[in-house]
Amino acid sequence: SLIKEKVAQATGEEVVGVSVAWDYEAKSHDIGEAAESDLCPDTDLDVGPPAAPQRSFDTPITNKILSAWHVHLHDDHEGHGHDHGHAHSSGNIKEMLETMETSSVAFVVFKLEAGRDKAIEAVADRGVEINGTVCKLEAGTAEPREILWENLPVTPAERKMKVVKGAFIVLGACALWTALLYLPYAYYMASFTYARGDEPGEFSEGIFIGLVVGSQVGLFVASSIAAKKAQYRYESDVQKQYTLYYNSALILNLALDIVLQAYLSYIQMVGVGAHTAGGKLLGELTRFQEIFESYPMQKSVGRLLFKYCWP
Repeated sequence: SLIKEKVAQATGEEVVGVSVAWDYEAKSHDIGEAAESDLCPDTDLDVGPPAAPQRSFDTPITNKILSAWHVHLHDDHEGHGHDHGHAHSSGNIKEMLETMETSSVAFVVFKLEAGRDKAIEAVADRGVEINGTVCKLEAGTAEPREILWENLPVTPAERKMKVVKGAFIVLGACALWTALLYLPYAYYMASFTYARGDEPGEFSEGIFIGLVVGSQVGLFVASSIAAKKAQYRYESDVQKQYTLYYNSALILNLALDIVLQAYLSYIQMVGVGAHTAGGKLLGELTRFQEIFESYPMQKSVGRLLFKYCWP
């Protein structure tokens, strides 16, 4: 109500309401439990003594998994049913909320869009003073449903570090995929001489296709996790960062695949005695530039690139 009153006085426009983002990341678990307890209150029915819970061989494993995900299921037989309600009493919740701090961002809703524009123009130079702090009023850039309230307290400087950490997550996924799957496959394929029928079968090509598909899925998951960890304020920004991560990883992945397939093609063509356009054996070339610019290699790399990108 204070922000609503100050904005209305400074701008002279009617304010419908104000939404303030709270910095509750450290207490998100307690708040979630309190909200769940309020939405689903315990009901005591006089139905006699509760039955003992049925336990099976996988009960300890299930409890460990639930505990790792911070999910706690208690029943009255174990004596936790009523304590859960007392843990989130009105007094405790009020005390917890009063100690919480707000973020530096609040959303002011005006009755009309024209009124919003007039309000921004009215305080463009002086701002809006609230409790001794001058606040800047600017138009929103995203739809209300795109706002990620839990990420609003994150400052731009903190977000930059999170973006860098996300980049390392994606690079780490690429490195892990390369070390565990890419290099062993390359070593296996390079072990053939490709001369006199000494070459891998069609199953090996199927493995390569599986590696490509698997890498796409892995990069999708890693990029999605990294983009969410950047903690952008709006969902559209999260999707933009995800696209940047994913496309960068795909380009790197494409380069690695083309290099591998070009090297394997070179070994294969040397094994079968391929010649350059000038009639010289490909295996007799020693300089990298000569090998790469030779017609057999250009034809092979172009064909591999087309097969990789199409359809």
